[in-house]
Amino acid sequence: MSEAIEKAAEAQIKSEGFKVCPFCGGTDQVLSNELRFMGGLDHYVLCNDCFAQGGKSVTRLMALAAWNDRS
Repeated sequence: MSEAIEKAAEAQIKSEGFKVCPFCGGTDQVLSNELRFMGGLDHYVLCNDCFAQGGKSVTRLMALAAWNDRS
C-alpha cells in the first residue's frame, strides 16, 4: 500500500473511531494484527476490556468497518 493511501486510511480510522463493544459495552478498543501462516497480516479490532475480537480483515480500515458495522 502506498504511503499516501496508508495516511488517508489512518485519518479515516481516527475520524470514525470505534463503536462500543457489543459484549461488555467497553470503549477501550485497539486495531491489532497477527501474522498469517503463509505470510501477510490479518487485521482485527480487539476490546481491551473483555478481549472480544472482531473479524479478521486484509486492511485496518476493513477491520474497523467490520467492527462498527456488525449486526
